[in-house]
Amino acid sequence: MKNILTLLTVWVTLLAAGPASAQSSYEALPELSLPDSLQAARKYHPALKASSEKIEQAKSQVNQAWTFLFPFVTTTGTYRRADKEIAVNMGGLGDLGALAALNCPAWNTATMGPAPALCSAPAGSSSSSSGPIVMQEYNNFDATLTVGMDLLNARAFPAIPYMKHSLEAAVLDSSLSEDNLMFMVIQLYYTISLAQASEDLATEQLQITGKLLDLLRLREASGTALQNERLRLEMSQTQASQALDLARLSLRNTRRTLALVLGRDDPDFKVVPPAVEFVVEPKPAADSQLAARKDLQILDKTVEMTRLGVTDVYLRFLPTIKGAWNYNATSATGFSGDHTSWNATVTLSWSIFDRAQRIIALGDAKAKLREVQYRREASLLAARTEVNNAGNELESSQLTLTQGRKLEELAKENYRLVEKQYELGVADQTAVLDANREYLSARIQVLLGDLRVTLARISYLKAIGRLDKALGSL
Repeated sequence: MKNILTLLTVWVTLLAAGPASAQSSYEALPELSLPDSLQAARKYHPALKASSEKIEQAKSQVNQAWTFLFPFVTTTGTYRRADKEIAVNMGGLGDLGALAALNCPAWNTATMGPAPALCSAPAGSSSSSSGPIVMQEYNNFDATLTVGMDLLNARAFPAIPYMKHSLEAAVLDSSLSEDNLMFMVIQLYYTISLAQASEDLATEQLQITGKLLDLLRLREASGTALQNERLRLEMSQTQASQALDLARLSLRNTRRTLALVLGRDDPDFKVVPPAVEFVVEPKPAADSQLAARKDLQILDKTVEMTRLGVTDVYLRFLPTIKGAWNYNATSATGFSGDHTSWNATVTLSWSIFDRAQRIIALGDAKAKLREVQYRREASLLAARTEVNNAGNELESSQLTLTQGRKLEELAKENYRLVEKQYELGVADQTAVLDANREYLSARIQVLLGDLRVTLARISYLKAIGRLDKALGSL
């Protein structure tokens, strides 16, 4: 990380050296806790908001898949103005009916069969003529109401679990984005803590240089100081002052970066990192150990969705059956003499041959399924490598930290003895500066080791998909 590299530059400068204010630049600033930082990132960051909207989209798609099983209702209304009225004159038929009725008394059922219904009609029920039947009026109104649904559409059934898997994948993707964001916030938070410790060390180095200058004045007064002692101390003081400026600059820049991630307008705050209390024991990466990784779970959902896509292509070979009920109303009665009518239809549709499009689509879907399965295997291999690397980094950082703490104790004791000898005049300035440099280097290694171990523990938990354990302990 760029900020950590900047801090290393600061510490390299400190190793070459050693008055500034003893008050830290961040001491009086308000405290920002790590839990508050994580919560602010969850609430503010646009990436998480975008993931939430993806989940809403997936929910809508699930609801849409269910609608294929529901009926539909449509209605239409039409007004049509015609240039003329069209009517059919049916008056001749009425006259023929009256003429036939005159022969009813002479009808012999024994020889001629049953009498027609016209003979049993009441007298005078047939008009000598009938009016014209209007087929088209000047102003025509028509309305239709249709209720229908798919009685058999096999493709609707895999669509529902497909969309459910899509929703679950969206939820996992949102959770994975949140984990990555939380890990970034943790890294920045502990980097700021390291930058604060860097400033403290730089301030302390300036104080030590000032103390050595005070001792030098006594040595100069007694005539035991060497000619170049003041020059060396002034060089060390200049170098330490530059290191302090760099440390404060690095601290400000890192705070600004975290403030941008959290959506804070004010980058002036200090951090107090909590102690990492959880213990992590690296183990060889096994499939069961990686089951909690969200990226692998997303790929599992993708495999299932692709498999359902293959099923969907197979179901395209089956017929579909649709039913519909239509109710019609019109201003022109026509031959029926009614203004309303209804009908029900059942339609079977079966594509017997579609120029081999389904066969081609089936081959493509199977190839996509194999591709996703191979991608899942590749991701599993990469996850195993990541877990092994994270475990190696954790073991290495813990070993380095243990050795660094032992070295710090030895360097501290050596510096105390050399400083005492210098005050008594039995050790020269070079020995004091060398002992101080070694002690400072050891302290820097411990600080780096602490950060490295902390991030290595969290990285290992993230690699096995258990970042939630780290978040619950911080």
